[in-house]
Amino acid sequence: MGFLLLSLLIVFIYTRALIYLSNAYAKRHLMQAPHLRGTHTQSIPRGVGLAVVIVCLITLSAFGVEHVYFQQNFAFALVLGGALIAFIGFLDDHQHVSPHIRLLVQALGVGLVLYQMGGFPEIYILNQVFYVGWIGHLFAFLGMIWLVNLYNFIDGIDGYVGMETVFISLNIALMVYVLDLFSLTWFMLVLAVSMLAFLCWNWQPAKVFMGDVCSGFLGFLFASLMAYTARDYTVSLITWFILLAIPIIDASYTLVVRLLKGHSYGESHNCHAYHHAVVRYGSHQAVVFRGLAINLFWLAPFAWAAFIWPEYDVYLFAVAVAPIFYIVSKLGAGQDNDFSKFLAPRDRFELPTK
Repeated sequence: MGFLLLSLLIVFIYTRALIYLSNAYAKRHLMQAPHLRGTHTQSIPRGVGLAVVIVCLITLSAFGVEHVYFQQNFAFALVLGGALIAFIGFLDDHQHVSPHIRLLVQALGVGLVLYQMGGFPEIYILNQVFYVGWIGHLFAFLGMIWLVNLYNFIDGIDGYVGMETVFISLNIALMVYVLDLFSLTWFMLVLAVSMLAFLCWNWQPAKVFMGDVCSGFLGFLFASLMAYTARDYTVSLITWFILLAIPIIDASYTLVVRLLKGHSYGESHNCHAYHHAVVRYGSHQAVVFRGLAINLFWLAPFAWAAFIWPEYDVYLFAVAVAPIFYIVSKLGAGQDNDFSKFLAPRDRFELPTK
């Protein structure tokens, strides 16, 4: 235990050092100026989440070399796919990249991972294996690409993505620890600790932004781990879906509403449920704490129940996500959001009014 804590402390310090270097670079080349759809009035360095990406890629590369848990080819596919998606995100942080090019690179990364893991020909639900053939490959491919973009969509307020990442990582770490998968436990703890180091800079009022380089990478990482552990009968898809319920439902519900209203897929906006919640509750921090409370006291128990009793996972999922759908719709996800109604400044940050 002492060695583990020392190792994680080193990871934390190393990540902080990388954040310092990334921040120095971002201040020269990647300043995010205030804009009408944003929630800040000062220019803030973005793309600093590159530090977390580097830590994760180094750890995954070590997995590939040492042949721990992941098959070597899959580990290197995960590293290569993650590096590609992080790279296109890094370019997008510097200068807008066409959505079609981003989707092409994401498809390449996701396809590489699915190919190395042998696709997704069966689904494990209700403690039963359902063979779905090529349909499973297709849905896995589309679902993973959606999760990559979803994680980018929810990166809109201080500390939100960091909180979700730490919550998911720690729960998965505990689950795989119960199964004696210590190497995967170690990786999830590394991810959680590196994100905690980033949260020290990204908590309201944020000193740095994560950027597409990190948000897209995190979505890809979770999508790949979800597919791999589900295929390995380690952690089911339903368990992952429950842990990710808030971002999945918020982003998906918002997208559907906006598409029905005639908006384009790639159009930026401030219409997610968490955007509306900022206006309602008065600060980023208030929204993040409410999300954390829902995660800890509602979603986590259902996720663990689905993990322990997989024969009931679909029923547990339905009960767990129903209130989330209600909250998201009640907050007005997908509807126009007027930040000028917010009384600034509060909690040391302001919202633009023009």
